[in-house]
Amino acid sequence: MKEDRFDRIQRAIVHREAMSPPPHFEAGVGKDVREAYLGRPINSIQDDIDFWKEAGYCFYPVSFGLLQFGGKMATVGAQQHVGHAHYSLYRNEDIEMAWAETGTGVIASDGDFEKFVWPDPEKMSLSMLDEALPLLPHGMKVIANIGKIFTGTWQLMGFTFFSEAIHDHPQLVGRVFERVAEIQTRITERVIAHPAVGAVLHADDLAYFSGPMVNPVVLRRHVFPAYKRMGAMCSKRGVIYIYHSDGQMKDLIGDIVDCGFAGLHPIEPKPMDAVALKKQWGDRLCLLGHIDVDLLARGAPQQVREQTKRNLDLLARDGGYCPGSGNSVPDYVPLRNFVAMVETVKEWRS
Repeated sequence: MKEDRFDRIQRAIVHREAMSPPPHFEAGVGKDVREAYLGRPINSIQDDIDFWKEAGYCFYPVSFGLLQFGGKMATVGAQQHVGHAHYSLYRNEDIEMAWAETGTGVIASDGDFEKFVWPDPEKMSLSMLDEALPLLPHGMKVIANIGKIFTGTWQLMGFTFFSEAIHDHPQLVGRVFERVAEIQTRITERVIAHPAVGAVLHADDLAYFSGPMVNPVVLRRHVFPAYKRMGAMCSKRGVIYIYHSDGQMKDLIGDIVDCGFAGLHPIEPKPMDAVALKKQWGDRLCLLGHIDVDLLARGAPQQVREQTKRNLDLLARDGGYCPGSGNSVPDYVPLRNFVAMVETVKEWRS
């Protein structure tokens, strides 16, 4: 009987079962890294699935909703800056980079709110899931990256204006939060009904290295209630429910658990003490990630192997930990370091 990879990751994340080795987890791997690992271009969904299978992952990640993976707005009229940079180790030319408006965005008044062309969640295409379903190998599922209620709201308003409006225009902030949450909730509901989907990753950065980006009261009023409703939906369908936020999250972990999330990603190594976090919350939350992206980008393969093994030794012996990068694997990570991480996980035994 073939190994059911997704059953393994469900046991690892939901039940925090000890495994040797545990499944490894990534929210995303840059296309250039994926192509270098495969040794060929990725020109189709089949090619992309082949990478995730051959690298040993249990899932195929697909983005849905207002923001795509990496922060690109999927809705018409959202204000973003575009530039070019030499981002990848694997090509000589610059690539297009987009980042959010940090001053004042497209919604700065009730009039802007009314004029904005809000996307219809019923019309967002899920055809990618239909295409992927017959191509998924035995034991693999899609993990749907959605979320971004907080991020979607401040990006539409611009972070400076949003921060001031929390105090000066709280009703407008509440309206934007409510509409973004409605859209993302309906998309989640549609996505988890598809047989290809086995997990939802709500990637919604809430924190800096120093702590939450806004007063947690704002998040508890406008963000976490929606995630709690979506958590109940995922639980009812048996879909794994995972949260992603960079930064120092210790003051928000209780809220994450209360929303029904089974896993927390990426446990950034610099601001987060994973051992202390696991000691406090390990009976209710699986930790995912925690391998320093800066080390992956600039370290030597032996250093990557050592940190990966150290994490496994400290966090994985009694379950509740799936190793991976402390954010994602961008295209400035050399292939040798990605391979060092992946192979160290495959070889580890408790």
